Amino acid sequence: MYHKCINNRIILLLICIFSVACIHANEKIDTIPKFKNWIESKVLCKNPAIKISIIDKDFVTQMKQLGFDIDITTDEDSQSYEGEVLINNKSITVFDFNLQKISFYQDSGAVFYAFVQASPSSLKKIIENHGLDKFLFAGKIEENDVFTFLTSKPELGNPYGIENQAIIIKTTNQDGVSMIGCSKFDY
Repeated sequence: MYHKCINNRIILLLICIFSVACIHANEKIDTIPKFKNWIESKVLCKNPAIKISIIDKDFVTQMKQLGFDIDITTDEDSQSYEGEVLINNKSITVFDFNLQKISFYQDSGAVFYAFVQASPSSLKKIIENHGLDKFLFAGKIEENDVFTFLTSKPELGNPYGIENQAIIIKTTNQDGVSMIGCSKFDY
C-alpha cells in the first residue's frame, strides 16, 4: 500500500512537471515586459538556450507585432537555425541597459545573446548580483570572450560542468556595446 501511494505521488509529480514544461514552452511573448523578462531569463541560462522554440511561426508573429524586425535562416536537413531580432525601439532595456538586438543559433549546441549598450564589467555585475558567479571559467572559449561563468561545477573530463552551458560576456566591434548570453555546448 505504501509503495503504491509513493508511485502515485511520483506519477502526479511527473504530470505536473510535464504540464509546467508544456505551458512554459508555449509561453506568449506578447508584451514588452514579457519580452524583457524572456530575454533576461535566456541570457542567464535560466531558460536554457537549447531547444528554443523561436523558429515557430508564433514567435515570428509575436516579434513582428511588438514592432521588431526578425530574420531567421533554417536548415531543414540539419535542423539548425540562426537568426536575430533587431530592436527598433531605443527605450527597450535589458538589466537597465539599452537593447540593440538579440541573436541566436542552434545546431547540436546553441547560443542566445543580447547586444546591449554596456561595458563587460557592468554586465559582470549583473551576474554577480544574481549569484551566478560561482564558477568563473579562467580560459576563453572564443577570442572576444571577456567573462565566462559556467552554470555547473567543472569536473575532470567535463570542463564546462555537467550542464555543459555557460553565461558568456563578449565584446563587439561597436563602441560601448557588449554581448551577454547563454551558450549550450555540444562537446
